[in-house]
Amino acid sequence: MSKKRENLFERYIDKAVLGVAGLLSLWLLWVFVLASPYSTKIDGRKIGSGQIDEYIRDQWVEQLLRKLEEHPKPKVYDKTRKKAPRFAKMIECSINHIDENVCVPIPGYGDNVAVDSRIYTLPEIGELGDVAIEHYRTVVYKPLEPVDLANPYSTVPTDLGDIDLVTVQASFDAASLYRNFEQSFSGRLVRRNWQDKNLAKPVFAAVQLQRRRKLYDGSFSKWEVVGRTKVDDLKNMLESIPENIDDKYTINLLMVKFDKFDIRKGILQPATYEFAATNNDWLPPGLHKEYMKLMKEEQDKLRRERLYGRGTSNLLDEEDTGRMGAIGSRGRRTAAPGSRGRAGTTGRGIDRSRRSTRSGATGRYGSRLPGDERGKEKKKERKVSDVFEDFKKILMTEKNTIDKMREPLIFWAHDDTVVPGASYQYRIRLGVFNPIAGRDWFRENQKDYKDKPILWSGYSKETEVVDIPLMMHFFPLDVVAKEEKAVKIKVAKFHNGKWRSEDFQVRPGEMIGRVVERKPAEEKLWSGSYGGRRADEAENEVELIDFSTGASLVDVVYTSDWTGVNRLQQRDYADILYCKDDNDTVIDHLAVKYRNWPQDLQQQFAKVNAAKSEKIQLRERGRSDFYQPASSTDDILLDTF
Repeated sequence: MSKKRENLFERYIDKAVLGVAGLLSLWLLWVFVLASPYSTKIDGRKIGSGQIDEYIRDQWVEQLLRKLEEHPKPKVYDKTRKKAPRFAKMIECSINHIDENVCVPIPGYGDNVAVDSRIYTLPEIGELGDVAIEHYRTVVYKPLEPVDLANPYSTVPTDLGDIDLVTVQASFDAASLYRNFEQSFSGRLVRRNWQDKNLAKPVFAAVQLQRRRKLYDGSFSKWEVVGRTKVDDLKNMLESIPENIDDKYTINLLMVKFDKFDIRKGILQPATYEFAATNNDWLPPGLHKEYMKLMKEEQDKLRRERLYGRGTSNLLDEEDTGRMGAIGSRGRRTAAPGSRGRAGTTGRGIDRSRRSTRSGATGRYGSRLPGDERGKEKKKERKVSDVFEDFKKILMTEKNTIDKMREPLIFWAHDDTVVPGASYQYRIRLGVFNPIAGRDWFRENQKDYKDKPILWSGYSKETEVVDIPLMMHFFPLDVVAKEEKAVKIKVAKFHNGKWRSEDFQVRPGEMIGRVVERKPAEEKLWSGSYGGRRADEAENEVELIDFSTGASLVDVVYTSDWTGVNRLQQRDYADILYCKDDNDTVIDHLAVKYRNWPQDLQQQFAKVNAAKSEKIQLRERGRSDFYQPASSTDDILLDTF
């Protein structure tokens, strides 16, 4: 039995295994092949992996394309519309949620109410005196950017440019002004409870310069206020003072803001442009004329010494022939020609100990001989350094308090907006802040000053009329071709501190003058008191000078007239007819040749010719002591003409 059973199991076991394997294979075939195990459901449909892209393209992409082609339908936001009125109400009043019926407790009234009802008498500002005026024409460093307290003139980029500058100087008794304020606000005649030391100190507010132009018929235009110069750091600050105020706090803030030494000095003694040419420096009008006279005498003396064979270096050893910048000192420590240094606080020259050798000097232009008693009685000659010593005395310093000055305070104002060819007359006045402006502390006859922030002095006397010469002239020299009517015309222009000229041949219909290229002159400069490098050491650079006059030649005509004093004689000459671009409807005329010119044109022609031999040197910016302390290093000059 057991043998039959074992044979039966062995007999059917392999068939059972094959059956199970077949079923398993069928299941795997169904699950992993026939039933698509990698298919996914999209929109409720089961899609195989090979049909997913086709379904998306047919269903989604085409639907999106159809929607993009349709016109957009605006969506209505109902909730936003409901909130719009509320938002508009909040814009109209953002604090409408505050209860307006809330009662704020206030202090009760006492029996006696303190009322500040002071009454003051405004002080007299005083009169101005010693009015002087001076016109300066030179080459300066002009700012290329606006100047203010944040960007002072000493830091902004600059470029060389010619300028006509007018300075008006005046003086006033500053000590008397302080006494008047003291008497008005804290003097013995003022009630003790009204005395206020803060009101008794005058604070300077402005120096106002006014001008009027002389017209062609000899009359004058109306007075106009001259603004501060383009290099004034305080320009915006001073021009922002209101004309009228209605509260007491504004004047208090202004007085605190202006009560500083730098501001006070900038108002009364403002700085000006930095002069680039070494043949001129800025000085107040009261000293500049003497300075220019002494400089000319110094140059003439040095030329005479050269003419008679005396070395310049010997001359420098014998006397102080120096000059300095606008403020400060420039002195020579050595007698070497071409060196520039500083030896003292004011003036420019060699050590004072060298002057002792002057008494023993002899020569054609030397000093007195030993034993000559007449030299003792001779008045001491003024030198350039003496002028700068005087300048130093009138300058305001923090140590010299204005209220204790014995001498009148010198102040000035500048005008850098004059027009060449015009004539002007000036007047000046001084202003201090009204310390009680905006209050009811005035007497009945001074109520008009309640809203005036500035108390002005009276106007100074009108200055003499100052003429501003033209910066460009043209001179018809001769007719070089009568048939073509070609005229030789010399055009002269003030350029970089010196008159330059150029000859042009002009025919009818052509412009007079054009831009000319020039090379700097390579002439050796004699070693004078200026020092500096020689012209032949400068770089040989091309210089562009614009001689364009803006006038065009119309025609050349020949005419005649009668001239003479006791005996009239007929004079035949050529006349050029020309017109200017700004007014081509007016034709002017000018005679040809020197002898036929008017007297003023002849004088200007002589001045231009005399300028040919003038030597001009340009100093580097920052070498002028007006803007920085004196330095012991040698001055480096930019160029020589």
